[in-house]
Amino acid sequence: RAPRGAYQLLKKAGDEGRINFAGNVEAREAVCGEVDVIVTDGYSGNIFLKTMEGTGGLPGKELQAMVRPL
Repeated sequence: RAPRGAYQLLKKAGDEGRINFAGNVEAREAVCGEVDVIVTDGYSGNIFLKTMEGTGGLPGKELQAMVRPL
């Protein structure tokens, strides 16, 4: 389990120049390449991943359905 002070520890490391810390980001920033690593709790991280998996798979399935021979 991550410490409750994870944000403060990461911010301090960013202020010291040890990492490039972006702070809190919105979901749209995460999927547009604004950050390379996201630190989250297991519950909300899993929701985010499952949403991205479902959203990413939909266009491929729809494209297959459109080009599938009748």
